[in-house]
Amino acid sequence: MYHYAHYREDDVDRLLPVIRAFPLALVVSCTRGNFLASHLPLIATRKPDGKLVLLGHLDANNPQASELDSAQVYIVFAGPNAYISPNVYVTRQLPTWNYIAVHATGRCALEKPGLKILDDIERLVTQVEPEAGGWALDKTEERVRKLAPLICRLSIEVDHVEGRFKLSQEKQGPDRCAATDHLLADNPSLRPLVEQLFRKRETNDELT
Repeated sequence: MYHYAHYREDDVDRLLPVIRAFPLALVVSCTRGNFLASHLPLIATRKPDGKLVLLGHLDANNPQASELDSAQVYIVFAGPNAYISPNVYVTRQLPTWNYIAVHATGRCALEKPGLKILDDIERLVTQVEPEAGGWALDKTEERVRKLAPLICRLSIEVDHVEGRFKLSQEKQGPDRCAATDHLLADNPSLRPLVEQLFRKRETNDELT
């Protein structure tokens, strides 16, 4: 992924909050020159050795399903994005577009686990709807049990992951803060992560 060094983030621990906050990923595969893509919610997990694994599910009738087993895929998690008008900045600036995204590549494994897929779906629901009183999956419901065999489990062992955090890092503090406030207006939960990234950059600047 092309980008300037000050936008790049390779620390998996800093990328995981973005993946977990925006789990709907674009999963792209290519077989015999034919590109296929699906928007799939993925759960990030870590193996004992620290390797990142993404777990998801898709309709068995999805044409991409027949091409995914053992396939190499490209994954994009799109975080918040916003047009930054010159009016947002403190000083005179040009317009730009700021955003947070995570890109990954990895190899897929596909299976039809039957009713066990309900455990994956329940885990996803718990992640995106953690508050008390949220919707709960009833695994005993007849309709749910009939649908389960029609769903495939997707497991992607990640071999490369990187983030592109375009946050006006190259600008001075007041302008950078103004642009960040605008980008995160609807995503305040990401502010601690972004502030940590800024502190990391400032420390690196002091060392160079």
